[in-house]
Amino acid sequence: MIFKEDNDIRVQGTKCPPPFMRWSDLKVHPKVLDAIAEIGYEKPSPIQMQAIPVALDKRDLVGIAPTGMGKSCAFLAPMIDFFMNLPKIDGESINDGPYGLILAPTRELAIQIEAEFIRLSKFTHLRSACLIGGRSASEQSSKISRGCEVIIGTPGRILD
Repeated sequence: MIFKEDNDIRVQGTKCPPPFMRWSDLKVHPKVLDAIAEIGYEKPSPIQMQAIPVALDKRDLVGIAPTGMGKSCAFLAPMIDFFMNLPKIDGESINDGPYGLILAPTRELAIQIEAEFIRLSKFTHLRSACLIGGRSASEQSSKISRGCEVIIGTPGRILD
């Protein structure tokens, strides 16, 4: 409890998994940990410490943290870990995907989330497509038609 107070971690709900303290304590696919190490994340932020175990437990959560605290990593690392246990989207299974959809309110945030996804999935087979206005819709459609595990985009372009 003192650890949560010291890190300003507040939790509501029942049977919430405890936060982790070091990346090496995290039970995720080794390729995710390799990417985290290469990126240079030394110590998890409080939002990561608490949100990642909750997401790995496949529970719903609402995470609130200031800008720059690692919220994207907090939801992407568990997502990538989960997708690593699913078949790769390829020519035979292209209609089974994508496995994930991430909606962002602005194109800048969608671009930022995709960049973090690419960094965290560097050592995996996972692919993403970023669907945002201001870019060629036909190129984005072509990328999806080749297969991807995750689509990241703004609501308007995704509806298109």
